[in-house]
Amino acid sequence: MSSVYKSALQKTSTYVIATAAGRAASFLMLPVYTRFLTPADYGVLELLTLNYTLFTTLVGMRYADSLFYYFFKAPDQKSRDETVSNAFIGAALLGCGTLLLGWVFAPYLSRFFFQTPAYAGFVRLSLASYTFLLPVESGCAYLRALNRSGTYVWISLLRLGLQLGLNVVLLVGFQLGVAAMLWTEIIAGCVCAIILAKYCLSGRRITFRFKTFFQFVRYSMPYAGGGLCMMFIHFGDRWFLQRTVSLAELGVYALAYKLGMVVENVVTPYAIYWNSQVFEILRHPNGERAYVRFATYVALGLTFVAILITVFGKPVLHVMVTPGFQAAAPLAPCIAFAYVLRALDGHFRSIFRVEAKTGRDASIMAVGALACLAAYAGLIPVYKLWGAAFATLLGFSVMLLYGLHQAQKLRRFPFEFRRLSQILACGAVTILFFYWLGIEGFWRQLATGVGVACLFPALLVVTRFFHKDEVQMLRAATAVIQRFSRSDAQPVVEGKG
Repeated sequence: MSSVYKSALQKTSTYVIATAAGRAASFLMLPVYTRFLTPADYGVLELLTLNYTLFTTLVGMRYADSLFYYFFKAPDQKSRDETVSNAFIGAALLGCGTLLLGWVFAPYLSRFFFQTPAYAGFVRLSLASYTFLLPVESGCAYLRALNRSGTYVWISLLRLGLQLGLNVVLLVGFQLGVAAMLWTEIIAGCVCAIILAKYCLSGRRITFRFKTFFQFVRYSMPYAGGGLCMMFIHFGDRWFLQRTVSLAELGVYALAYKLGMVVENVVTPYAIYWNSQVFEILRHPNGERAYVRFATYVALGLTFVAILITVFGKPVLHVMVTPGFQAAAPLAPCIAFAYVLRALDGHFRSIFRVEAKTGRDASIMAVGALACLAAYAGLIPVYKLWGAAFATLLGFSVMLLYGLHQAQKLRRFPFEFRRLSQILACGAVTILFFYWLGIEGFWRQLATGVGVACLFPALLVVTRFFHKDEVQMLRAATAVIQRFSRSDAQPVVEGKG
């Protein structure tokens, strides 16, 4: 295995700690959230998230992403220090601007999303958290650029600990409901922003040049339009659902979406590494091969995760949530497979970052948003929650195909389309077999899920999916684990003194 693969595996494994801890905490807190928040509260939080995403996309423009491009482009350490200083201070300015605008326009945003100004206070709280989130994102981007995965994880776990503690105190202790979730984000973000400010700015000359700041903005500006399109793909279905279903049904769909987005959560550690290091990887002699091979591995791993969500979703929700939320289980697989396509599309489009063609990225998101708009308008009024789920799948499918076409036009890579087709075919056979069985009953569903989950890798082996070098790597990894297990199991014999 080359140094590129080793670095990717090591750093991604470290980032897994942060993301897995966060997702595990959210999952384990489901019984608390679903008992102290009603389905209607979930619906309110979904609409607040929609409002938050819309407003901050226009102001923030994924500003932190520009740090990677200019950091690796900088010719010397002094230039890199100036880049980091400008990025962090600029993020703080944008965060303050978001707070001011949100405070003024909160009644209008509340009326737009809730058809009443009564939720203006919640809108202000949700946008206040962004004042600290944007500097936190820029500080974490600096850590990722340095490949300081350990420090990144430490900051992430600190923030998670603050969130969990505050959730218990404010939600369970003071029973503040929706307000508890919002105040938690503000306080935790403030603490982490202060720590990252010291890390990013201490020990170097603090500088801020508007010219450099505007370069950052110009690089990231297409993401404002693209981010709006992506926000519409993610949350536009809520606009349509709000007018066709109850808040309780919207809360069920929100839970199904969160379960389906486990796919996104699983790929996040890899994306954290890849999006910051792809600039350097493509300079490596084996960089193009790594770019191609990682696309195959992303599709393989996430398809398996989506299959696990499909076969275990219903029994897991049976244990974790109250009966009012269990209708989310059948919807989650459709959303999960949509996010498999989303992750693969994101990998294909990462070349736009390297070539500073962020405008093309935005155009692809716009095409996906138009496809979703047509699907939302046509499917949701008729099929309700199922129409929203299938519309999401359709939108990401269009983005994947169009994004791949545009990326290959910019810089052609020999992607492993035969192997990608094998993954698709084996995954489809596995899912169809599972639904054909139609097993009911908690324990029978669990047992069937284990068997069906094993079917997917078995089909890949039968169809000779794996290359010789991959088989050798698997055997080597297995041998290391076996040696470790044997040595760990041997009794310790104390010498005679």
